[in-house]
Amino acid sequence: MKKLLYFILITSMLVSLVSCNENTTVTQDDSTVKNTDSNQNDDKAKTYTALEFGVSDSYLTGANHKEDVKLQKTTYSAMARGTSKSINVLGTEYNAKYDESEKGYYYNEDIGYYKNTTDEYIYKFGINKTTGRVDECSLYIKNYPKVKEGSTKLSRDECKEIALNVLEHYANLDEYEITNVGTSDLLEYKVHNFWFTRIIDGIETKDKAYIVITEYGDLYRYIFTCLGEMKDAVAPNADEISAMDKCIDEKIASIYANVSERYNVEYEIRHKYFVKLEDGKYAMEYIVDVDLIPEKAEDSGFTEKISLLVYV
Repeated sequence: MKKLLYFILITSMLVSLVSCNENTTVTQDDSTVKNTDSNQNDDKAKTYTALEFGVSDSYLTGANHKEDVKLQKTTYSAMARGTSKSINVLGTEYNAKYDESEKGYYYNEDIGYYKNTTDEYIYKFGINKTTGRVDECSLYIKNYPKVKEGSTKLSRDECKEIALNVLEHYANLDEYEITNVGTSDLLEYKVHNFWFTRIIDGIETKDKAYIVITEYGDLYRYIFTCLGEMKDAVAPNADEISAMDKCIDEKIASIYANVSERYNVEYEIRHKYFVKLEDGKYAMEYIVDVDLIPEKAEDSGFTEKISLLVYV
């Protein structure tokens, strides 16, 4: 975890001025970092600016939070609620009724949701408006433990193979890596969770698939996020990522500068993703955990999660 000192801004400025071999310069007032290549002229240098988004009303520290760019999900109605539709998932037809649509800030993230609830099951599907693909699927059977009574339970590795078979219907398996696995209890049975991610030059993208398989080998749920949308994307190189990371440091310093006398500010970049946004532009998205530790023992500390974006 990084410790943020109040004078980081001034220190960064001094370092950039005295180092003749340094490839980045920090502009204090707007959290902007210029990344230069020794083989390029200055007029070709890339300038990066860290932008805060998703600012929460629950922040209690009085820090300089500001919605620099508005990235959010919005819901809307695309047709009459209750409109029926037959939906095919992995060769099985399901009937469901339209509920609402939701548009996100990632590329082609515009999903129409359909639901069907009976005494036996709860189904939910999300159909991508652009591709027509079922990007979300939830198949919950209310009496599932009774239905599967006496059935063989599979290992997590066996369920992983089933998850891979699901993904193979929608994507090239060679283009994705398993980045996380987990097992959780769901009422009277277990489910195994698998996360598949497209990684470009060592950088995780938001081109992802989350697939949940029950311990009996049945599909319980999946969610695709920008699946296949990052196939031809060119990731930032190491120098560019370094410049962006410095830009993030400067932005965090700026956000918490006015409370640094009351708190020791420590932070950790929890997630860092290469993303394609709704407008087709590429960016690095940072999710940062910030701990504010009070200088006075009698005061309360706080933890904040902030979201930052740097356009590539």
